[in-house]
Amino acid sequence: MRRDDPPYQPNAAAPLGLLDRGAILLSALCLLHCLAVPLVIVAVPAVAAALPGQNWVHLVILATAAPLAAVALWRGWRRHRDRRPALLGAFGLALLMAGVAVGESDLETVLTVVGGLALAAAHWSNRREVAGRHHG
Repeated sequence: MRRDDPPYQPNAAAPLGLLDRGAILLSALCLLHCLAVPLVIVAVPAVAAALPGQNWVHLVILATAAPLAAVALWRGWRRHRDRRPALLGAFGLALLMAGVAVGESDLETVLTVVGGLALAAAHWSNRREVAGRHHG
């Protein structure tokens, strides 16, 4: 399919905007977690001993983010036919997966933060493209 092909027009009531907003919120929560937990541990060292390993949190976020992103970005592509949001989303998910794979380290934090930001940007772009096609 080419970008100038007429976009697929599903039911206007379909919750694409809700999916993208939910995915952006999930990315923001991921970013908050990745940045706040180290700050709390530094500020209150006793917290570090009480916290179990945090890798399970990243697994839960990834298990939620991957299907949500796949559905939202695929549905957006069907409307606007622009591959860029989906490619950026795939890049973000790949970074999140790499973060989970490397385990608890500074590299994990970097991969997860950059991956979450890329995924949020993909959903933001997806919403913008859908809105441009819908109103344009």
